[in-house]
Amino acid sequence: MSTAARIPDAALILVIEDREWIDLAICRDQGPLFFEPWGERPSARQRRETRAKSLCAVCPVQAACLEAGRRNRESGVWGGETEEERARAGFAPRGNARRSVIAARKENNDEAPTEHHDVPDNHEAA
Repeated sequence: MSTAARIPDAALILVIEDREWIDLAICRDQGPLFFEPWGERPSARQRRETRAKSLCAVCPVQAACLEAGRRNRESGVWGGETEEERARAGFAPRGNARRSVIAARKENNDEAPTEHHDVPDNHEAA
């Protein structure tokens, strides 16, 4: 097998990232605090997100977490930033979103910027 055959497609390389910082995150093993349970009421979500953000504020890997949340358009609280805050900053989460996230996207003037990675479409024949 040639070296070129072992190199992943450019699109795959773009999604591979260093996640070693996760081992140092103080939120590790506290998923329910950082991710919305089904049917959560807005007042309960606000209290949960406030508690989550207080942990993020003292976390040694807060910056790396925030970057990963934005780059991967994650749901939940990442690096002290909620889905609505990411949407307002132009990094709306992928997939289904609450009304408040959709409204935050609109505050950012459009659906959410997409990053195009010059990946050829399978329908384009050479």
